[in-house]
Amino acid sequence: MLGAGPGITIYWPIVCLAGVCAARGAPGWSLPKEGQYRVALPLIAVWGLAGLIVLWPGG
Repeated sequence: MLGAGPGITIYWPIVCLAGVCAARGAPGWSLPKEGQYRVALPLIAVWGLAGLIVLWPGG
């Protein structure tokens, strides 16, 4: 049960980053300072991964 929080913290930033990457160059797509999302979202996912590692038995 404790792994669900960090798991979601990993999942959604990756999904959002995939959406940002897939939508780049699409007609009508406008995201100011897109580069900041490309930095922040992976950092959030790594934070969730660190949480899972701490919860892992023996981690």
